[in-house]
Amino acid sequence: MSAPKHPKGIFCLEGDWWGIKDQTTVEPALELLSKYYANTPPVPSPFYIHKDIGTIEEFEYYLKKWCLNKHSKYSILYLGFHGDPSVLYVGEKKKLTLDELELLLEGKCKNRFIHFGSCSTLLENGNKLNRFIRNTGVEGVCGYCRDVDWVTSAAFEILLLSELQDCSFHLKSLKKFKERFIKDHSQLVKELEFRMVLRRS
Repeated sequence: MSAPKHPKGIFCLEGDWWGIKDQTTVEPALELLSKYYANTPPVPSPFYIHKDIGTIEEFEYYLKKWCLNKHSKYSILYLGFHGDPSVLYVGEKKKLTLDELELLLEGKCKNRFIHFGSCSTLLENGNKLNRFIRNTGVEGVCGYCRDVDWVTSAAFEILLLSELQDCSFHLKSLKKFKERFIKDHSQLVKELEFRMVLRRS
């Protein structure tokens, strides 16, 4: 196995899925990827940071941590929550809108990428998503435009997070990555209504 060309750590914030007793979590997928890349020295160690989130305050606290320069190697933000169009549900079904997230991240996301592992959050007007990207400085966002099966989306995200390791976060490279990824996984992309929006320039 060759080392990834552009290794990136993953910073994952995850909410409760189906109640306090439920043990469902995306962390095993991150552990799988961590073990896969364990012998590739360019990859950050640890490969991922995972935090369970129960309140808006916790979400904002760890989001600020992700934005710090000392965590710049963790350039992929993975948000695992329930969602609706333009919304994440963070703790006790409290809504966090994309507009609110945009304000929290304003100007702090250069050379970073956000995956919304939440149902329907990217079912949103393209102009609004482009504004989110422009104002936060993020290189791109991706996620789903419909309600998705949890296991299917988790398997899909293993592919996504792995293949992002070989993509530099520059516009030309990201455009090529988007085209190739959507072509290679067209059936799942269609089934999940997966969407990726990139910075324009």
